[in-house]
Amino acid sequence: MIEMCGLLQFPAAAYLQGQKDYGVYLSTNTGRSWNEWNFGFPAIGPGIIVSALLNVANGYLYAGNYGNSVWRRPLLQTGITVISPEVPESFALSQNYPNPFNPKTIINYQLRITNLVKLTVYDVLGHEVATLVNEKQSAGTYQVEFDGSGFASGVYFYKIVTEGFTDVKRMMLLK
Repeated sequence: MIEMCGLLQFPAAAYLQGQKDYGVYLSTNTGRSWNEWNFGFPAIGPGIIVSALLNVANGYLYAGNYGNSVWRRPLLQTGITVISPEVPESFALSQNYPNPFNPKTIINYQLRITNLVKLTVYDVLGHEVATLVNEKQSAGTYQVEFDGSGFASGVYFYKIVTEGFTDVKRMMLLK
């Protein structure tokens, strides 16, 4: 049995859920699927032992951990916008704009066929710091906003992975 210790709902059908011994999970499709959202929190035993979740208006998520006080991480809320339902001739990942950015930037990509899409952001050391998209999407052109307000200035990389296409681009956050 999984013991849930908190559920937060945000606009656009996004949910964050804390589970005792399993950590924090994010759903961007009204709870149909869940992705682990534990970066920035320490691992304890088989997982993160979360006792409570709290969203605070200043853009951070706080998680109370058994025996480890309270942990804070940026609360990244992203929205995926379909720019065009027309089927592109090829897969593509565009350069973000503006670049450099502060604190938000836009990332566009194209899918030639319906595909599972994972779009992630990495720091300069190669650590995954955000998952912007992790779902099956129809062919078309999409736009995602990345909010870097909870991150330090510096170089970041964003990577798209689909069946048959992978690309990486560089972006710079200046504060």
